[in-house]
Amino acid sequence: WRISTARVAAPGPFSAFAGIDRTLVVLSGRGLRLVTRQPGEVREVVLGPDSEPYRFAGDVSVDADLLEGEPVVDFNVMTRRGRFSHTLRKMSVSGKALVASDIVVLFCISGRVDCRDDNKPAAARVPLSAGEALVTLGPDTSRSGSVAVSVQCQDATPAQLLVVKLNAGSLLHG
Repeated sequence: WRISTARVAAPGPFSAFAGIDRTLVVLSGRGLRLVTRQPGEVREVVLGPDSEPYRFAGDVSVDADLLEGEPVVDFNVMTRRGRFSHTLRKMSVSGKALVASDIVVLFCISGRVDCRDDNKPAAARVPLSAGEALVTLGPDTSRSGSVAVSVQCQDATPAQLLVVKLNAGSLLHG
């Protein structure tokens, strides 16, 4: 699996990644217009900072155009089919929330939160502010839901997070 942020400053094709599933979120800038092409189908989608995460196969031909020519910063999750699967969602936290999976990645878009691994009662709280991330691995990625992370908002304004849940596939240990 791979998780990254990138600055996209010019239009052009995305790199092809055979056997990879991808999800993309625009963090800043006007947005991206993506055109995907596969046999018998052409699809266009426009993504901006308020859009929901967009999932697509890395095998598919994708061309990106910048809305109004303005560069964007995106957040990208990639997993190899058969090894890992992933979900990526936006989450607004105004109080307390719990996230569980084999591997949990939290990326703070705005606000401040404190995070704690609930599987380790003595674990210290880890603060996250905008632009910071936390990766929490379960003790055994061959079991589902092996890590649980509690998230507590620290401000009167809700914090905005990206929540990545990574789950090990059947081929991981075999």
